[in-house]
Amino acid sequence: MKIRTLVSKISQQDKKAYFDFKKCLSDTKHEDLVKKLEEKEKELITENKRLRLLKDGRQREPQTARLSII
Repeated sequence: MKIRTLVSKISQQDKKAYFDFKKCLSDTKHEDLVKKLEEKEKELITENKRLRLLKDGRQREPQTARLSII
């Protein structure tokens, strides 16, 4: 749990702090942790894209429904 809190706080700072953190991990031979972080980043990007598409689809549905009624 402490690790999640640490990573969360670092990632909330700015991009440079997060990339510096990953570089420190890499420099101290913790490549496995860097890879896990990058895997989670990809998962979050994919999930955010999917949620955005769902949100966009919901916003468009009512407009389409109204057009078919007219």
